[in-house]
Amino acid sequence: MEHLTPLDAAFLEVEDSDRNVSMAIGAVAVLAGSAPDQAEARRAPGIAA
Repeated sequence: MEHLTPLDAAFLEVEDSDRNVSMAIGAVAVLAGSAPDQAEARRAPGIAA
C-alpha cells in the first residue's frame, strides 16, 4: 500500500470538508477519421512496442 502525498491528502480534505466541492477532473476528445491498425499505432511517437 502506498501513502498519500501531501497534495493527495489536501485534495481529499477539500472534498471531505464540503459536500458541494468536487476536485474531479475530466476530459473529452473528439477525433476524426478511422482508428489506426496495431502496426501503425505502435509506430506513433511515445508508444513502446
